[in-house]
This record gives sequence, structure tokens and C-alpha cells, in this order.
Amino acid sequence: MHLLRNFILVKVFVLCFSNHRSTEAYSLVGSGWCLTYAQRGPPAIWRNREEFDQYYCKQFANTKTTLECLEDLCNELSDCIAIDWKSNENVHLRFRSEESVINVCGDSPTEVYACRNFQTITNDGQGWQVWRGSEACKNNCDVTSSGGTWDGRQANGECFVKNDENLVREKIGCRSDICTDYFNDCCAPSGEPRGCSLPGYTVYEGGTSSSCGMHGSDAVYQCCLSQPSSEIISNVCRSDICTDYFNDCCAPSGEPRGCSLPGYTVYEGGTSSSCGMHGSDAVYQCCTSPTVTYNGLLGLIFAIVVALMLV
Repeated sequence: MHLLRNFILVKVFVLCFSNHRSTEAYSLVGSGWCLTYAQRGPPAIWRNREEFDQYYCKQFANTKTTLECLEDLCNELSDCIAIDWKSNENVHLRFRSEESVINVCGDSPTEVYACRNFQTITNDGQGWQVWRGSEACKNNCDVTSSGGTWDGRQANGECFVKNDENLVREKIGCRSDICTDYFNDCCAPSGEPRGCSLPGYTVYEGGTSSSCGMHGSDAVYQCCLSQPSSEIISNVCRSDICTDYFNDCCAPSGEPRGCSLPGYTVYEGGTSSSCGMHGSDAVYQCCTSPTVTYNGLLGLIFAIVVALMLV
């Protein structure tokens, strides 16, 4: 019995710690690009992965893996919040806001430009490039999910988020009825002030607004109640990927419910602008499942080990 118990203990530790690269400082969010609640990529600096391996990682830290080198660099930058790689030939450090990238790399009128102030001199003559495209998140760019496409295909890389309690958040109770812009409609174009009327709620990108069509999605915002968490990266819920008959997240009388993106599952609740006559029971939403981080996994392993030792 003791031999069997020891064998199981060894197998648990070997399997768990040899196959998982996530450290206590970072957690794997999922496959693809790092994305915000509004499904936008946080602004980033990037460079070619092979060049990074050859001219930085192997030269200055030859005992570390590429991911470990990226983590070290992200740790040097307080507003670096995540890492993604393997979705194309480059590696990326993601930032909390556009201003954060400007503080590190300097400003430019173009969407892609050389990062002038961060490791600009390397043996290969190359350096980091800035990406802050028009489709990128601008502010409060907390990473809550992963996905997206690359070159017309589903992105298949990996997104790792820094396990800072101020960065990894469980977003709950996002609302579009407590906005304090001029018309209280969660639509704030052209620098119109954004805010939330209830304490504990913070402005985030995304959400819905019935009167913002002519201004585009960049003018829409929402108010979310945020709660720090180092154990769970919360589920992300959306009302724009439903596959019922009218794609409006309203499915009365047995109408089929579904979600058009992989990784999303049908849940009760949400909002639908065309479901008033059918009642709230007909409304649904598409949500990802909560992801247990590496810290949570360690806690589970520890509990299993203790239980086995007591046998």
C-alpha cells in the first residue's frame, strides 16, 4: 500500500509539473490572441520569435525557455499585463493601455512603429515594434479571454496573463443602464465624458447602446463591477453571437439556441432588444466557462497529495 501510495505521489508531481509551463506568476488563458471583455486585443510590442530566441533569450538567458524570457521582460514593465505567442511568427507583450505603450516606446502618428526606448540595440540590429491599431483596445485593457484569427484562420497560439490581483479580474454585473454620459445611453462619442452612477462600477469598453449606431462601436461603453481574483479568470458573456432564428438572443417556444463562436455555451440571462413580448425566459446569452488558473491547480494538487498521505 505504501509503495503504491508513493508511486501515485510521484506520478502526480511528474505529470503536473513536467507538462505545464505556467508559473505562479502567469496563467494560461487559452488558445489564440489575448483579448479584452470587448474582444479587442490590448496594445502590444512585438518582434520575430526566432530572432528573439537567438539574439536575446539564448544570449542573455540561455538556460531559460522562450516563455520564461518573455515573462522576465513582462515583469520589467509594470503595465505589461500578458504575453501571447505561436499565433504567428512573432512574440508579443500586451499592455494595459495605449498610454502605457507610449510611455515605454514613445509616440508616433502611425499604428506600427519601432519601439525607441526598450531594448532598441541588439546584435541583429532589430528591436521591438509597437502595435496600437485602430481595432486595438485603448484603455482598461484587462485580458479576460483569448481567440481571434490570424491570416484567415483561427488563431492557435497561447495567451498567458500576469497573475497580478489588479490585472486578473472576475468581471461581474456589467450594466448598460447606469451610464452618466450626456444622454445616459452608454454612448459617448468625440470625447464625451463617460461614467457610472452607482458606486463600485467602473467604465469599460464594450456593452450595448440602442442609440449609438451612427457613432460606431468605439463610442459604446458599459459599467462593470470588478472584483480582484487570483484564482479565476471569469467567464465572458456576449449577446452578439447567438444563433437562434433571428440571431437576437431571443428564443421563445422551443426555438433552438446556440453560439456561433467555439468555446461559448448557452446560458440564461443577458439582454435582447427584440424579446420584450416573449418575456425574460426567452432571453439567453453565450458565455465562456471560467478558467482555473495555475494557482488553483496547485491548490487542488496539494489537497490530493495530503489526502493520499493520510491513507
